[in-house]
Amino acid sequence: EKKVETGLWCGGEMTVFIDVNEPKPKMIIVGSGHIALPTYKIADLLGFDVTVIDDDSQSLTKDRFPNAKRIYNKDFEEALKKADVDKDTYVVIVHGEPKHDLAALRSFIHKEAAYLGVLGSHGKLSKMRKMLKEEGVPEERIERICAPIGLEIGAETPEEIAVSIIAEIIKEKRKPKKS
Repeated sequence: EKKVETGLWCGGEMTVFIDVNEPKPKMIIVGSGHIALPTYKIADLLGFDVTVIDDDSQSLTKDRFPNAKRIYNKDFEEALKKADVDKDTYVVIVHGEPKHDLAALRSFIHKEAAYLGVLGSHGKLSKMRKMLKEEGVPEERIERICAPIGLEIGAETPEEIAVSIIAEIIKEKRKPKKS
């Protein structure tokens, strides 16, 4: 035990509590449709800093996604470039249009996201992986893609699918970090 001079005139003791605030995890949701909305709502409830990207200005509005930190609903390709991705970012691609999903994958595959997941059938995802490989994307990058996205819980409704997606992200987030 070490005695530390506190500088208190009364000679008393002082207890100091240190509260470490971790940065909010970030989520980028590509798409603004029927799966994106409940995914956003759950992510918002859990405290994620959410960015939503889509080129559909009818479905991607501040009214539908009121707490989203950023909404990009104009030029899709430009929005993908603007998205801020780091090791605390969880990327959820639920657009549904293969061309948009592939563009999003191309944009994020080389970034150090904590999670990169895509909604879709095994057939669609197999085609996308093959195309990325033919474009020269290293196999270890392709293997990082979580697809089909979400834990297998028998989800059927958009809300249930959103729960499975967020559950998978929580599972990934809680994994012990490799040193």
